[in-house]
Amino acid sequence: MKAAEFEKQVKNLFQLLWEFLPKKYYLYVPLVSAAFIWMGKRASHWKQKIFSWQVWPDPKFVRSKPDDFILAFFENNADLAVYLQAAVRKKDMAVLRKYFARFYPLLELQDPFLISLFGRELESKDFGKILQEFDARVTQAKQDIAALKDKSRFIQGLKTAARELVSLGADMLSQKEIQKMIQDEVKKKLKDREQPG
Repeated sequence: MKAAEFEKQVKNLFQLLWEFLPKKYYLYVPLVSAAFIWMGKRASHWKQKIFSWQVWPDPKFVRSKPDDFILAFFENNADLAVYLQAAVRKKDMAVLRKYFARFYPLLELQDPFLISLFGRELESKDFGKILQEFDARVTQAKQDIAALKDKSRFIQGLKTAARELVSLGADMLSQKEIQKMIQDEVKKKLKDREQPG
């Protein structure tokens, strides 16, 4: 399978999502990722697979990082260190660990779903707004995904797109390659959204 063919199919899937979710671009990542999960596992209960997808599941490995790792992360992110200077200076691990769970996936892991949720705030380095709205936005995204369950035309489109990806041999790609393609497409959508007209 040629990567160009797969990228074209990813764009087609984004177009399908745009038809149903023009202003909810932040859902593209979990929905496209869920379609890939269904495709990769050939799940017989594909609809349940898609809608059981966890948007930003707060993985255990992020929460279990040692204190030294967390301190180094904040010290190496100058703008964030300035924003949290009191906690960094005091090495207040209770505060830093809580903030680390929010900022490490955004700044270090470049999680495409979280980037799609907080693209503007990252651009303007509005760390306070990210912290203030993090839980609410993630919760809203989960509710928005759940609201799509009964849209049969949308479900059929997602199923068709996933089947086409299988036919291209997309399951031969690594999860990292797939995530990079999705991330690039999300960034493009975010950039397009900022353009006038």
